[in-house]
Amino acid sequence: MNFTINSVVYFYDFICIALLVFNVLYILRSGSRSRQEMRRVRAWGSILDREMGSGGPSEKCLEYMERRLRRVRELTAFNTALEARVSAPRSEEQQTFIDGCYKAFQALALHYQHRPSMERAFFAYVISHYPPRDGGGQLPARLLEFLDNSTVYCRENVLQALYALGSASGIEQALRMFNERGWYHHSHMLSDGLTGFRGDRVALAASLWADCREWEENLQVAVIQFASNVTDTMKEPFRQALADQSTTVEVRFALIRYFTRHPDERVKPMLLEMVRQELDSGDTAIAACSALAHYPGQDTENVLEKALLSRNWYVRHNAAQSLLALGDEASAYAAAERVNDRYARQMLDYVTGKSVSGREAVSV
Repeated sequence: MNFTINSVVYFYDFICIALLVFNVLYILRSGSRSRQEMRRVRAWGSILDREMGSGGPSEKCLEYMERRLRRVRELTAFNTALEARVSAPRSEEQQTFIDGCYKAFQALALHYQHRPSMERAFFAYVISHYPPRDGGGQLPARLLEFLDNSTVYCRENVLQALYALGSASGIEQALRMFNERGWYHHSHMLSDGLTGFRGDRVALAASLWADCREWEENLQVAVIQFASNVTDTMKEPFRQALADQSTTVEVRFALIRYFTRHPDERVKPMLLEMVRQELDSGDTAIAACSALAHYPGQDTENVLEKALLSRNWYVRHNAAQSLLALGDEASAYAAAERVNDRYARQMLDYVTGKSVSGREAVSV
């Protein structure tokens, strides 16, 4: 099929004009939608100003909310208007209004339960930012239904809502679902969220640990990290878990970090033995060397001196840091002299900033 030069030019002009028309229509459409969104925000702002001033939403307002907020664009406008009027910390008037809204939100949760995952995620997001003081009644149980056929984003927002509502049973059930369905959620996201739980965090940590011993590894690690952030009352069950040889390596790492933050002298012999047994293989010896900085004593210093001879760079590094933490620089260098190893001295130079690269310690 032959094309003349004019045909190609005309076709090119047609494409350019079509793209120009499309861009103009897109800009006009975007501007129109933006203006519509601003009108919705202003409308909700007027309602919120009136209802907040009257001590809480009226029955007529609640009926209007239940009807209009079924559409996610209205929920978005409501959230924008509320965000502009609610400060932190909230006044009694603001919190009373939020508490009153939950008669409508209970019904809305049933509606959003059957909506697409992104809409469920946004509804949970709104709940997480404006929780009621009474825990939301049946709302935590309804939010758990949001987890069916959900995305990671939706699951995270549901968890954030449960944290804000202070629902310990809801969180336990949600994490149990994560385990049963094989959903991976990063342990740091879980532990950080749990740390923001609006309830008895110590009791929640104990309850989760009692349940999670048979759960997936990352969930166990998250519970340990959460407990490490909020309490030192978990020493005995965590000590038993650390002594259990069936405990996985990642969980053992998390347990050692717990006892780094919350030292327990009963754990010290286990930490010393980990370094002795895994001097060159690394694994838990790396974490144990770091933890020993909080367990002073001649036996600790003796083990750390031997760790300076390890073939594992990270074991040597953490041993050097702990020796410096337990004493002054001169005593640490004296320990390196006693083991008579240039790699030990080079590692101390690296840790104290006297060497540019710690990797020089492994070069020949």
